Amino acid sequence: SGNGAPMALSEGVASPSHIMGGASTMVFSPNRKVAMSFMAVDGKLTYAVQRNSKFFFEQGTLGMVVAGVDFTTGTLGSFETPMLYTRNLDLQGRVSHIEEQYIETSVPVTVGADTMTVNIRVFDNGVAFQYEMAGSGSRAVRDATTFVVPAVEGTRSWATTETGTEYTNGEGIAVEHNPANTLASSSTAYA
Repeated sequence: SGNGAPMALSEGVASPSHIMGGASTMVFSPNRKVAMSFMAVDGKLTYAVQRNSKFFFEQGTLGMVVAGVDFTTGTLGSFETPMLYTRNLDLQGRVSHIEEQYIETSVPVTVGADTMTVNIRVFDNGVAFQYEMAGSGSRAVRDATTFVVPAVEGTRSWATTETGTEYTNGEGIAVEHNPANTLASSSTAYA
């Protein structure tokens, strides 16, 4: 629907399967060309991003350390029913209006009695995710997320470190990685 109202899409999350050595759940873009997979490997939560069955980001660590609680070692809960959203964007320039669709879902990560929620959006041209914690007050936070770019000559990617309550899927920083590196966030913002 063009007004941004959600429409249920049950096939947006695939059933658990064995991908890259562990039980995995994949979230697909509306055109099913982009997939973000989530799994536990050697006691760590990981994710990977593929486009057209080629890795954009290989298996990287997923999570944060909050007030001494290491959510990278947590247990993934059940994914929320994925929803299909259509967002209309008014722009300035040669193109004045675009419509973009994405699949949105979330999954709780539990360590003992503590829970962190990972909010996920998968677009036809990329992914966005953010961590959400319940509660209030000041807590020490360290982002433990890593971004593993494939070791392929000339691999290009972009990231944004915009913060706030809204995801961003748009202009970013194009970076050429030769050879591939593991990138880690240097602040509490997410990329």
